[in-house]
Amino acid sequence: WKKVPVYIFAQIVGAFFGGAMAYAYFWSSITEYEGGPDIRTAASGACLFTNPKSYVTWRNAFFDEFIGTSILVGCLMALLDDSNAPPAPGMTALIVGFLVAGIGMALGYQTSFTINPARDLGPRIWAAMAGYGAHPFHLTHWWWIWGAWLGPISGGIAGALVYDIFIFTGCESPVNYPDNGYIEDRVRKLLHAKPRECHDSESSGIELEDNSNSNVSSKKSISA
Repeated sequence: WKKVPVYIFAQIVGAFFGGAMAYAYFWSSITEYEGGPDIRTAASGACLFTNPKSYVTWRNAFFDEFIGTSILVGCLMALLDDSNAPPAPGMTALIVGFLVAGIGMALGYQTSFTINPARDLGPRIWAAMAGYGAHPFHLTHWWWIWGAWLGPISGGIAGALVYDIFIFTGCESPVNYPDNGYIEDRVRKLLHAKPRECHDSESSGIELEDNSNSNVSSKKSISA
């Protein structure tokens, strides 16, 4: 878990420079479409950041991202599950690429499919710096927060839980194996194992008392 913030930061930075490259590549087309190099609107910003279409309701837009990301995470867990037949060496990245392309073609029309908050936030920051101003962050009632972030994050968690509960059989999962002592061990570690130490000390004291009583009785029998 210590690496999670590093991965998030690295993905946002990578997406930022990816958005800069896309903007530089399409600069002439964007300028021609907008009518001048100093005019930048959300219409051309669609090539950099996501935003639901005007007729899409907020519920539809949210669950568009929720469902797409849950499918993505569930399929990724299936690909990386050692109990399944793993892909051939070097094929995992290709399969993931086809998976993302399929999700985009099937579910991406209404919101431009974020499915990864970092890939939306990085280019959105670049767009704000490149002349779009703060407008990209105000679109559709702050879509970038409740749609591009909360939708994929909650969808990813839901997809992982569905796979974990109904498909995954590994012993690492406390969801599948709540009786193997995993949860109790974690709770005991959080509590510094004080209850067990008290129990162990009491049991050891009882054992010592029993041993002393047995030694006394044996000495009495010998003396008799």
